[in-house]
Amino acid sequence: MTDHGDLGAHTGAGSRFTQHPAGSRETPVEAILDAAVVSWYPPYQAEVHAIREGLRADVKQEFAADTARLLAEDPSRRDLLAPAAWRDALRLLGFLAGATTIACILTALGFARRNEPIDASTVAVTVAVASTIALAALGASLLFPSRMGVPSRLASISLWLATVGSLGSAAALPSRPDTWDAATPALCVLTGVSGLALLVLAVRVSYARRPRAHGPAHITEEDVTALRLAVITAALDRSTAAVRSAWQRLDARTRRALERERDDAIDALEERDPSRIDAAWMRSVPPGAHGLPALADQIHELMHLGDAQAVSRAEPGRYGHFVKRSRRLSSQDG
Repeated sequence: MTDHGDLGAHTGAGSRFTQHPAGSRETPVEAILDAAVVSWYPPYQAEVHAIREGLRADVKQEFAADTARLLAEDPSRRDLLAPAAWRDALRLLGFLAGATTIACILTALGFARRNEPIDASTVAVTVAVASTIALAALGASLLFPSRMGVPSRLASISLWLATVGSLGSAAALPSRPDTWDAATPALCVLTGVSGLALLVLAVRVSYARRPRAHGPAHITEEDVTALRLAVITAALDRSTAAVRSAWQRLDARTRRALERERDDAIDALEERDPSRIDAAWMRSVPPGAHGLPALADQIHELMHLGDAQAVSRAEPGRYGHFVKRSRRLSSQDG
């Protein structure tokens, strides 16, 4: 293996990169190749690494500042903008328990994948436990309302899910009295009582979440999603510009050496499977910039996994919103 002088960009590095499988459902091959290209010249790699860390910090600081501003305008937005971790954990537990009660409606009616349906006495135990857990978890997540503000959508969805499941199961259990045992009537009553309590909480939460006709502007989960996207997009664009500037500061000989090895890898990957790599996108952006959209998607997932997945599913193609956005912008520029 020979060096291009003291550049650190080794002849044949691009071809060797293609000998190993690269890319996954989570990380595009372009980001993996980009990291490899950057690593072939350590001084440039250090600059790109600093820019990547700056992207993380910028998103965190800017979103925190926007959140603080919105909370200062209206403290009741806290559960929407910055919910306490313990509240979300309890709501997720309540959501899972509520989903269990929904499944119990069908089993209580005798539906089963196997020939033998589950006895109503067994279903009664399961749904009574699940409804009680849902009531306890979701009710506890609503404690200290003055610190919580308006309950989030997750709280509302979980409550209604558990309400329908509990009351539906309590109504379905009497359909097969021949499979009851001595404890089933009491468990059926317990499930019904839990369902009614959940209904009261669900109605109160829905009432609290209604838009107000006065006071600060009402914001929704969609507004917060848009805020996250705007913050990450702005930070990503600044980081991409910083990478372009760092790339231009390299001498022409170094850039040509890195581009030559990168293009060798692109050609080999494209010849093997054209659908595996977006060659035009790779060549249109300087090395170091291709990994930033994938990093932005990771940051988005850390901020709110559900939002990141929903935004990604709303657009055609693989990978997350910011990888798709970068490819789309590249194709428009081309």
